[in-house]
Amino acid sequence: MDEEPNKVHLFVGPARSLQVVASGLSAFGSCPMQDQREVSRQELAEAVLDLLRQRRGFETVSDVGISEINDPEAGSNWRASVLEKHRDDALDVKRAVEEIQGELRPLYRLRSESA
Repeated sequence: MDEEPNKVHLFVGPARSLQVVASGLSAFGSCPMQDQREVSRQELAEAVLDLLRQRRGFETVSDVGISEINDPEAGSNWRASVLEKHRDDALDVKRAVEEIQGELRPLYRLRSESA
């Protein structure tokens, strides 16, 4: 396949991640992982919780969990989850957390606790 210079192709890759291909280079997510700010688990949980509480129906959520993951296609090294039964509709909770992860993953990388 011949590539035109300065042409960017966007498509959905495995695990519904956005893949950007330009001049033969690819990166998952909306920005490279090396541009992400490294933060502690607590800082990341606070950022997720803050955005979650701004959503209607999630104002009283008191705890979120941050798990370290090893999935290059995710575009980051973490996953968030709500640690309490907050609403009857688990799909609403899942959707809200996925949207927030989509906002924050390009910005933040979880600092490894094993380092």
